[in-house]
Amino acid sequence: MEESRAALEEDLMMEEIKQDMRGLQLGKAMGHSGLPIELYKGMANKVAPHLLAMVQMTLQEGVLLDDLCMATIIVIDKAGNPQARCNSYKLISLLNVEIKLRTKAFVNRLRALITSLINQASCLRGE
Repeated sequence: MEESRAALEEDLMMEEIKQDMRGLQLGKAMGHSGLPIELYKGMANKVAPHLLAMVQMTLQEGVLLDDLCMATIIVIDKAGNPQARCNSYKLISLLNVEIKLRTKAFVNRLRALITSLINQASCLRGE
């Protein structure tokens, strides 16, 4: 258990951030910051050091920047349902790319450890 904790608490590495940037899907809607995914993918070598510094700062201080906590919520009409009903709409939260990348890095670390942490055979991504 201590080994798992140590693995999760290790400093994030530049390569982890760049790998997560490469894995982002193009054409997704922008979050509150207005910065498109294409910018991050196209300028990964220049953006990654700044993003890594931001992640490390938030971990050291234990506080997320206000902009990272913001989401733009979009209301979308479900086709074929009467518009007067609340359940005729779905909500989509658009998050900033920075928080997506920060979260993805930690999810990848957890994914590597999850099978040794819990005893469950279903609903886990295969090896």
